[in-house]
This record gives sequence, C-alpha cells and structure tokens, in this order.
Amino acid sequence: MPVTREDVVNLATALFGADGAPAALSIVDAYGNAAPEREVDRVKLAILEVSDGKLSRLPYFVKCAKIDYRDVLTGARLPAMTDEDEAEWQASADRMLALWNGK
Repeated sequence: MPVTREDVVNLATALFGADGAPAALSIVDAYGNAAPEREVDRVKLAILEVSDGKLSRLPYFVKCAKIDYRDVLTGARLPAMTDEDEAEWQASADRMLALWNGK
C-alpha cells in the first residue's frame, strides 16, 4: 500500500506531539521540492522514522535523502542506534561527503 501525506502527518504527530509536528513537517517538507526527488511521502516517512523522535536529526536526514533517497529508506529498516553509534556514523558520513565534494 502506498504511503500517503496522512501517514506522514500521523507519524510526525506521534513522534513530536501535536505542538512539535508542524516544526517537524516543515523540515521534512524540504524533501520533494526538486524534480529528481522521488517517492516523496515514502521518503518523508522514512526520514521521520530514522529521526527517532529527535527534531535535530531531521535536517541531516533530509540532506541525505536529497543526495540519495535510498540511503534513508535503507536506514529506516535498520535497528535503532545508540547516541555513540549515531555520532560515529554521522562523522563517517560527513567525512565521506567531504571527500565526494572535494573539500
């Protein structure tokens, strides 16, 4: 069954509450504005899932999805990370992005 905008809104509300959902949605809605960005609602749902209910994670995963949406879809299927694992993973990803961008 395809993912809908309603699914995205419902998960944002479940994770961030009625007061925090609009802020979460405004961040997640940055994905899907460019022509090559595919499976918009499915990817937005995955971004919310991998955020683990932390608003601070959303911009990073939106940026990842804009580079390759499949990374976020795959990440949504992985078990939750500890804060230490997340910091290590994010540092590694940042290093890789810097190499790819020639920085």
